[in-house]
Amino acid sequence: MARVLGFLGSGRKDGYTIRVLEEVLRGAGEVEGVETELIHLLDYKFGPCTSCYQCIRLPEHRCILPDDMGHRGEGKLWKKVESANGIVLAAPVHFWTADALTHLFVERLYPFAWS
Repeated sequence: MARVLGFLGSGRKDGYTIRVLEEVLRGAGEVEGVETELIHLLDYKFGPCTSCYQCIRLPEHRCILPDDMGHRGEGKLWKKVESANGIVLAAPVHFWTADALTHLFVERLYPFAWS
């Protein structure tokens, strides 16, 4: 079974962004063999990348920060990303770019480029 995760970066759980993401995931879920999950980033604890580069130096290429995107691959959010076959990012636009929470999450995906 393929897993597609939808990450909601919006601080609002009832806004336009979640409605769009729900429709995208509904469409993906209609494909045979695909399961989907909507993940609200505000439900997880993670901070900014500290540029320590341990994710590059360590042979397993995992973040060492003690939060949901780290713990050397044991963080709750890290495990979800690692198990996904595809991801969809949904973010509101603030000041002509994605919101800060989505930017924070994308920065923390850096170790996956090395693994």
